[in-house]
Amino acid sequence: MPRSGGRYITDFSNPSAKQEAVNASDTMNFTNGVCRGIYVGTGGTVPVVAADDSVSNWVVPDSYIIPAFAKRVNATGLVSAASMLALF
Repeated sequence: MPRSGGRYITDFSNPSAKQEAVNASDTMNFTNGVCRGIYVGTGGTVPVVAADDSVSNWVVPDSYIIPAFAKRVNATGLVSAASMLALF
């Protein structure tokens, strides 16, 4: 299971302990490692790179949390989505 802050993530009912602004990039991963979700303030298409390097294009509405272990949001394929936070 992916780790966050040196600990294994086992309980998704608690709020995130750390957040990081998402700067979409095709090469640069989140500085805090693999997150447990991505908050999307303004909806659109979000190409999420999972911990296993697979890519999923999420089409989400405003104020949505993508429930995924992710290490990056790709810039290629990002459409309209903005104001994103990686949740750790």
